[in-house]
Amino acid sequence: MHTITLNIEDNAFKKFMNTMKQFSKDEIHIEDLDNAITQYPNISFEDAEKKVLNSVKNISRNEGLSEEEVFNNILSK
Repeated sequence: MHTITLNIEDNAFKKFMNTMKQFSKDEIHIEDLDNAITQYPNISFEDAEKKVLNSVKNISRNEGLSEEEVFNNILSK
């Protein structure tokens, strides 16, 4: 058995996956590492933009977490 890592452009990914369907599951196993490695679910650009805008608004209101709290939350995971 061999293991390889591929980086596939978004526009070619669907075509690649369709090509891999010709192999049986006994011959080839594809693990989606994008989802396995990511700790947070993917969000749309619009959702990300809303979160950033809300965060920026909170700065002027002095709301939210301090830098130390943020880093402690990240490091504790």
